[in-house]
Amino acid sequence: DDRATLNNVIFEENEASADGGAVWVRGIMQITNSQFTMNSAVEEGGAIQILGNNVVAVEDGTFSGNSAADGGAIWATRYSGAPENHLTNVTFTDNEATGNGGGMLITNGSATLTDVRFELNEANNGGGLYNTIDDLELDQVIFEGNSAITAGGGLYNSGSPALVYVAFNSNQAAAGGGMTNPNGSPTLDSVTFYDNNGLGGGGLAVGGGAPALTNVTFAANFTFAGGAVFVDGGTPTFNNTTFSGNSLDALFSNNGSTTISNSILWDNGVEVDVTGGAVTIVDTIVQGGCPAGASCTNLVDSSPALQPLADNGGPTLTHALLPGSPAIDRATNCTYDDDMDGLTPEVPVRKDQRGLVRFGGAACDVGAFEDEAVPVPAVGWALRGFAALGVLALARCSALRATTA
Repeated sequence: DDRATLNNVIFEENEASADGGAVWVRGIMQITNSQFTMNSAVEEGGAIQILGNNVVAVEDGTFSGNSAADGGAIWATRYSGAPENHLTNVTFTDNEATGNGGGMLITNGSATLTDVRFELNEANNGGGLYNTIDDLELDQVIFEGNSAITAGGGLYNSGSPALVYVAFNSNQAAAGGGMTNPNGSPTLDSVTFYDNNGLGGGGLAVGGGAPALTNVTFAANFTFAGGAVFVDGGTPTFNNTTFSGNSLDALFSNNGSTTISNSILWDNGVEVDVTGGAVTIVDTIVQGGCPAGASCTNLVDSSPALQPLADNGGPTLTHALLPGSPAIDRATNCTYDDDMDGLTPEVPVRKDQRGLVRFGGAACDVGAFEDEAVPVPAVGWALRGFAALGVLALARCSALRATTA
């Protein structure tokens, strides 16, 4: 029935004159507890090639030292409507592509990557992962130490994937050391860009599309233009985002239209450098006040009292707030499309970068970290409405205490 299962298998030093150095998938394949090491293909998929209506699920696997022209370890393109590929608890290390996708290349179909690590992979574009599809979910994925000659040291994206609890650490490329987005509208929620570097956009380079970032931290990224973010087109939005310790600047706008709200821009070389395009900043803490060339509303020029980047809970690193920080209870429009209540209409509840509920004071905090956050209740679906109402009641009681104190 065109189904195959591989368990506890080692594929080592296999070669293909065209595609799929170790495995050429035709059908449905389940691979568990297996290793792909030093395999190569002249064209696509140094370890695995997936094409057409075929699908693969990889669990508890490692890909190391594989190489190809495109998709150093895995190359995947599938027909629309075909079942999606799943990768769970998989590591890509030291794979290489002379073209695109040092670790993995995805050009069609759908895929979900959970608890996946891309480390020390190399390519011309997309050192870790090269993606062009919309139906892609990255959950608890780490890009670390990957490099690209041209763009997207960690991730090259021109689709509209969803990234949740993703870390970009110490990646590098000419454009977008952590991630490059020439097109597409990805959503990034609870993501950290740390210690990435490049010539333009140390953390993130945006050339087009509408990337939407919420609960994101940019820390200690470096480049000559846009240490954290370089915008050369598109309409990126940054909400509850913390920029700190980036150089030579945090955000460099050359083109496009950028919106920043409920965020923190502090202790960067230059907070925002506007040489072209439009930049709108609202309800945000900005060192030095409104940057030249930007349009600003309700800014605060007072130190947010950020603590060093650390593990404060949750899958990604964050900057916690010291007591008395002006970032506390300063956000507006504290809503989030998170259906945790099971009621109609929904009771909007916002979470911070760690996944904790943003209700502990009179209002939400600006930036990615909530000082008085509370855990999301671990209750059944039937009780979620009551749990959400309890969270709201807690927020109202805290607000009342603050008013009467």
